[in-house]
Amino acid sequence: MRIQALAPFCLHWSNDKWQTIQNTQSTATSIDIEFVDITISSQQPSCIDFTFFWTDSQNWKNCKYQVAFVD
Repeated sequence: MRIQALAPFCLHWSNDKWQTIQNTQSTATSIDIEFVDITISSQQPSCIDFTFFWTDSQNWKNCKYQVAFVD
C-alpha cells in the first residue's frame, strides 16, 4: 500500500489497532510527491491505521485514517 502527500512527512501507523506503532519517513520523488510504502502480507489483519506528522512544519495532521482490506 502506498501513502502519498505533497510535503515531507513521517507516517505514524499500525497494523494491529494501535497495539504497536511504526514511524516511517517519507521518500521524495523527482516530481515533488512524497510517499511511504507499507507491505501488506496475506496474513494481514483487516486494516491499517495511520496519521501524518508533517516534518517541515513539525505538526501532526489532526485526523486518523483507516484502510480496510477485504477478500
